[in-house]
Amino acid sequence: MTINVTDSIANIGGVIDGGNGRTVLVVGEDIVNRGGAIAGGSVALQAGRDIRNESLVAKDSWATQHNSGSTTALSNTASIVTTGALSIDAGRDLTDLAGKLSAGSAVITAGNDIRFDTVKTGSSAAIPRSTAA
Repeated sequence: MTINVTDSIANIGGVIDGGNGRTVLVVGEDIVNRGGAIAGGSVALQAGRDIRNESLVAKDSWATQHNSGSTTALSNTASIVTTGALSIDAGRDLTDLAGKLSAGSAVITAGNDIRFDTVKTGSSAAIPRSTAA
């Protein structure tokens, strides 16, 4: 499967999968894989500008008259996966935010920065102590 566009590709929670064959994405601007999956027997990504592989988080907060709290959890993990060769070539930056990159072999290049980052998950609560009179 080959997709070649002059603009950008945004895969938001979807699947781009060439099966056992080759998956090739060539774009003039950006490749954004946000909570989605890109897969194939081999995978090649080439962008004129940025490539972003970003997992999604679910945030929730609550408040009552006396207490409050929040929760942040990993939702859809972004993935770029192949059992064969993986080639990633970003004209400017490659950013992986809590995503999964998996390959038999990989070549990753970028004109500027290559950044792998995490997301902070967890919960917090503010419950005041009661005072007895």
